[in-house]
Amino acid sequence: MGDLIPLMNQNITPSLPWLARVPVNLFAICVGLFAISLSWRLFAGFQIRNALEIGNFISYLAAALLGVLSLLYVAKFIFYRQAFWQEATHPLGSSFVGLIPLCYFLLVATFGDQQNSIWLVITLVALLIDMVITFRLLSILTTGNSQKVAKTAALYVPTVAAGLVGCMAINKLGYAGWAALLWGMGLIAWIFLELRVLNHLFNGEMPLPMRPTIGLEMAPGAVGTLAASILWPQLPVDVILIGLGVACGPILTVMARYKWWSQTGFTPGYWSFSFPAAALTSGIIVAVQKGSWPIGAAALALTCSSTLIIYLIIKTFILTFKGKLLPP
Repeated sequence: MGDLIPLMNQNITPSLPWLARVPVNLFAICVGLFAISLSWRLFAGFQIRNALEIGNFISYLAAALLGVLSLLYVAKFIFYRQAFWQEATHPLGSSFVGLIPLCYFLLVATFGDQQNSIWLVITLVALLIDMVITFRLLSILTTGNSQKVAKTAALYVPTVAAGLVGCMAINKLGYAGWAALLWGMGLIAWIFLELRVLNHLFNGEMPLPMRPTIGLEMAPGAVGTLAASILWPQLPVDVILIGLGVACGPILTVMARYKWWSQTGFTPGYWSFSFPAAALTSGIIVAVQKGSWPIGAAALALTCSSTLIIYLIIKTFILTFKGKLLPP
């Protein structure tokens, strides 16, 4: 996703310091790590040795990275406010600012404690930030000015994710009723945006640097199913399978266009595939547990998604060592 910034910063004075060029899109790495850590922790339910330890290690790694990126982005706001606001209001990249509250929803869903009010404060602040971003985007989309924002799967980040991921954070803190409300809001946001986004995807109306972010199209079905299984543990396995079946539609749509979205070299944008892959894996693990099916299906799903995450980490390190992680 960081490859968007050359497009977004083309009107800013060139040769900016590295801090001014830290893109908000790097928060997608934290999202992917938090998501795969949940898969490992769920897999530990099969009494697999060291699975819980692996999941916990990844979650701590994600939390540490989130802390570092948050400090960098606050510093960017303080010292390079023009670059910050141009990124936050740009038609191509403004939706990705929603990655920040999304990360904190996942942080609370992972570490939240009902006995400590700081977690509720974090959740409410994240919801407020997300509401501001969502309100701006929806006001543009519903007033005939939709050309001012890119109608891509990135729109799901501040709109759909606030409901389908925010509900897991609220539920972790013991507010089940509010969690159900958020889940419903996320679902209706997905329905509202899906046809708009798919119409543009099918027409190929997406700039080349944006194409790696198409992985976000696969997220709502898988994430919504996972969230439902967490909010309502008593759901029968058939309902989970229906949700996974719905999730397969966007996955097939995206994979069928492999040659179209893979025309770029590796960029941080490919982290968009990490969250849906991990969420689908977690959904499969839940289905296997509920259905008392062979553990092999869950192990295969976890192996595939973990391999994807490892690949993304290696490629990201390579970009970093080459000095290409941040936009020029």
